[in-house]
Amino acid sequence: AVLAIVALMALPASLSAKEIPESFPQDIVIADYMVPKSVMDVRGNFRINLHARSKTVGEIAGWFKAEMAKQGWTLDEKHNVSETDATLPFTKDGRICAIVVTSAVLNVAGKMDHSTRGITIQTAMKPAAPRPVKVKK
Repeated sequence: AVLAIVALMALPASLSAKEIPESFPQDIVIADYMVPKSVMDVRGNFRINLHARSKTVGEIAGWFKAEMAKQGWTLDEKHNVSETDATLPFTKDGRICAIVVTSAVLNVAGKMDHSTRGITIQTAMKPAAPRPVKVKK
């Protein structure tokens, strides 16, 4: 599922910083301590990069698990949470929302900032199931 999302993000898109568009799904919540750094909208599929300070990867992942469940999202059983990163794939009504949390981000000087957590939210429609192909003899 994540590969399908990445493929969608390769299309031309609008990119702006520090502003979540009104068209962003209202059932994907963002905490007030999460600061938007970039937003990409490709035909209603979003990629948002956020930064957060003073929270651990585990705290941020736990917050998303609880809040997304309240909004009716189902967390895939293959999710991963460690001290350094978390991958949280959610599904709801034919949609996918993948949330990735990292323990550090690159700063403007190209150095790792270990006091800031990076959060990436990607959304997409669930890909359709492949149809069987009829082969003519």
